[in-house]
Amino acid sequence: MPFNTFKTIKAKLLFSFGIIFLITCVVIGSNLWFTNKEERLGRIVALLGDIDRNIHILNKLEKDFFTDEAINPDFYRTGKSEYLYRRERVLNTIYSKIEGLRQFPEISQFELLSDLDAVKKDIDEYCEIFNKLHDFVRIRGFKDYGLEGKMRESIHTIEESPYPLDKTILLTVRRHEKDFILRKDEDYVRKNILALRELEEDVVKKIKQEEAQKQVKYLINNYRDTFLQLANVEKEIGFDSQSGLKKQLRQISDKLLIQLNLLNHLLIQKTNDVYANINYAFFSTIALYVVVFIVFAFFITQSLSLPISRLSRSINDVIDSNFAKDMKVISVQSKDEIGGLAEDFQYMLTKVQESIEEISKKSEKIEEKQHLLMKSLEYAKQIQSAILPDDEDLSNCFAEYFVLYMPKDVVSGDFYWINRRNDKLFVAMVDCTGHGVPGAFMSMIGHTLLNKIVTQTKIHDPATILEVLHIEVKDALKQENNKNDDGMDIGICLIESDKHNPKHCKVTFAGAKSKLFYTDKGELKELKGTKRSIGGGKKSEAKSFENQEFVLKGSEIIYLFTDGITDQQNLSGEKYGKERLKDLLMNVSHLPLREQYGRLLIELNNFMQTQAQRDDISLIGFRI
Repeated sequence: MPFNTFKTIKAKLLFSFGIIFLITCVVIGSNLWFTNKEERLGRIVALLGDIDRNIHILNKLEKDFFTDEAINPDFYRTGKSEYLYRRERVLNTIYSKIEGLRQFPEISQFELLSDLDAVKKDIDEYCEIFNKLHDFVRIRGFKDYGLEGKMRESIHTIEESPYPLDKTILLTVRRHEKDFILRKDEDYVRKNILALRELEEDVVKKIKQEEAQKQVKYLINNYRDTFLQLANVEKEIGFDSQSGLKKQLRQISDKLLIQLNLLNHLLIQKTNDVYANINYAFFSTIALYVVVFIVFAFFITQSLSLPISRLSRSINDVIDSNFAKDMKVISVQSKDEIGGLAEDFQYMLTKVQESIEEISKKSEKIEEKQHLLMKSLEYAKQIQSAILPDDEDLSNCFAEYFVLYMPKDVVSGDFYWINRRNDKLFVAMVDCTGHGVPGAFMSMIGHTLLNKIVTQTKIHDPATILEVLHIEVKDALKQENNKNDDGMDIGICLIESDKHNPKHCKVTFAGAKSKLFYTDKGELKELKGTKRSIGGGKKSEAKSFENQEFVLKGSEIIYLFTDGITDQQNLSGEKYGKERLKDLLMNVSHLPLREQYGRLLIELNNFMQTQAQRDDISLIGFRI
C-alpha cells in the first residue's frame, strides 16, 4: 500500500509507528529468545560443573572409606558405613545431573550425547570397580573379622596350645605375617610358607602323640590356607596404586576426569560459537531496526509539513547525542497529531534519560564501592605490614637472615614475630585460619596476644606460651559458646645463652602443628610440634604442648615456616611437599642466607610455573 494513500497525519503516523512497533516487538522477542538461549547454556555449563565437583567429592569419600572403614571393626560387624551412604547419595546426584543434561536440546544439537554417554559409561565402570574393591575389603577383613580374623584365630590357637613348640619359629611366622600386611610384599608370603614348614617339622619332632600332631598340623594348614587366601585378596585389591583393582580404579578415575574436561572444553567451544551467532543476530536485528526507523523517518519528513521536519531533526539530534540529559524534543505549538506526537516523544525521551541517569548513578556507586574496598584492603595491608618486624628489627636480632613472605591476597593470614626480653629472644612463625581478610584479622589477634603473653604476663616458656595463647584465642573468639572454629598453627622458639657454655645458644622450641628445621654439622634436622592447633572448637586440650631443646654451637641456621610453601601445587596438581623443601634447604644451607632466598624463589617459580598460588607462603631463616 503506497504511503500517500493515507490522507491524514494521524493515519500516516499510525501506519508508520505500527510498522516500527512491529519491528520493536520482533527485537524484544528476539532479545527474549537470545536471553533464554543464554540462560539454558549457562545452566548446562553449571550442571557440568556440578558433575565435576561431585566426582571429586565421590573420589574423596571413597578414599576416606578405604582409609578409615578398612580398619574399623564396626564396619565389618554391621556392614554399614556412613561413607558408603553418602557416596550413594552423591552418585545418585551425578546420575540425576547427567540425565538432566540429556534433556537439553543443545546437547543433541552440539552432538555431545556420545560424549555424555561415554562419561556415564566411565562412571558405571568406576562404580563396578569400586564395588569389587568393597567386596574384597569385606572378605579380607580386619582384626577379628574376615580372612584376617580367621587367620589370627588359627595362629592364636597354635600359640596357646600346651605343646612345647619352638617360640622362635612362631615369632618368625607372626613377623612375616605382620610384614606382609604392612608392606604388601609377596616375598613375605614365600618366607612365611617356609617358616610354616619349619613349624610343621618342629611339630613332628616335639609332639609324639599322633592325634595331637594331626590336630596341630590341621591348625597350621588352616592358617596357611587362610594366609594364602588373604595374600591373594591383597593382590586382587592391589599392593599399591600401581597394581590390582587400585590401579584400575585410579586409571578409570583419571580417564573420567579427562572425559569431563574434554566434554567441558567441547561445550565451552560450542557455547562460544552460539554466543557469537547470538550476538551477530542480535546486532543485525538492532541494525535492521535502526535502518527501518530511518527510512520511515525519511518518508514522514518528505510527506509532512515543516513542524514534522523540525520534529524529525530534533529527534535525530537527541539520538545523535546518545540521549544526553540536557536534550529535549522541539516544542510544536499545535493541537493536532503533530503536537501530540511531540509530547509523546518528549515523554519517551524523559523516561530514557531517567533510565540512563539511574544506570549511570548505579554504575558510579559500584565503582566507588570497589574503590573504597581496595583502599580499605591497601590500608589493612599497611597496618599488617606495620606489625611485622622490619629490617632494622631483624638485623638487631640476627647475624644473618632472610624472610620469604608471599601473601596469597592483598593481606595475609601468616605473620612472623620476634620479641627480645633482656637476654632472651623469641621468634615465632604463625599460620592463621584462612587467608585474605579473615586470615589477616586472626593474625592481628595472634600478634596482640603473643605480645601480651610475653611482655605483660611475662610468660617465657614456649610450651606455656602456646597453652596460654590457646586459652586467650578461645576466649577472644568466644569459642566455648558458638561454633567458631578459627585458630592458628604456630612454631615458637626461645633463644638464650647456654648456662654451661656462654658462647653457645640454647634453643627451646614448641609447636602447634608446626615444624622447625635447623642445621647441625652439615645435616638438616627436624623438630616436630604437637599435633594440636591453637584455638578452634575441637576438644584436643588433652595433648599438652611440649618443649624441645637443642644447642647452637656455631653458625647453624634455624628455619621456621608455615605449610603454605609445602601445599603449593605444580601444573599436574602435585604438592611441593615437606621432603622436597627439606632437600632444597639442605642443598643451599652452605650459601649465604640472601642467596638462599634467591634460590628458594627460583625453585618455587620453576615448580609452580603458571599455577595459581593456593595459600600464603612464609619462611624465615636466620643465624644468631
